[in-house]
Amino acid sequence: MSRLKERNSRKKKQKRRIMVLALFVILWAFLILFMSTRTYQQQTIRPLLIKTVHQLNINVNLPNITIHYAGHSNNLRTNPYGFVEFVFRKSAHMFVYGVLTLLAHYLFRRRWGKNMLSYLFPLILIVLIASIDEYLQKFSVGRTSSPYDVLLDFTGGCIALLLSIIIERLYRRRRSKDSSSLIT
Repeated sequence: MSRLKERNSRKKKQKRRIMVLALFVILWAFLILFMSTRTYQQQTIRPLLIKTVHQLNINVNLPNITIHYAGHSNNLRTNPYGFVEFVFRKSAHMFVYGVLTLLAHYLFRRRWGKNMLSYLFPLILIVLIASIDEYLQKFSVGRTSSPYDVLLDFTGGCIALLLSIIIERLYRRRRSKDSSSLIT
């Protein structure tokens, strides 16, 4: 195969990878936005928690842990189901936005290379999608909209990028050690 054909083949593969990543970013963002249109009753995990606790016959003294968030207090001892659901929902926020950030990061990185923009653009995208998400929640029954959630989503994206950087560096360091041990 000639060099020109090889280069064209690589370019086509690169374009396909970019298109697939772009599709994943779009689908993940739409999943997030779809979930923000669901009512609280459609998303609550309290019935599952109550059923599980009763089936397992769990009876323990819970510690007095309180989390203050967006002007509300969530106490484990006085409202255990609400507390667990709160922690679950906020963790889910951070997770889904962390995944979206990584997908967008790898998309931008594939398209423009590994530079500061491949870290900055995903975070801008996260703030934009999170803001739309919170706006849509205003119109869902039993849901509230909060700028604190946008900050939480942004934090989830930052943590995902930071973990990605750490894992890549550890991987590179390990690879360089492995390759240097083969030389000696």
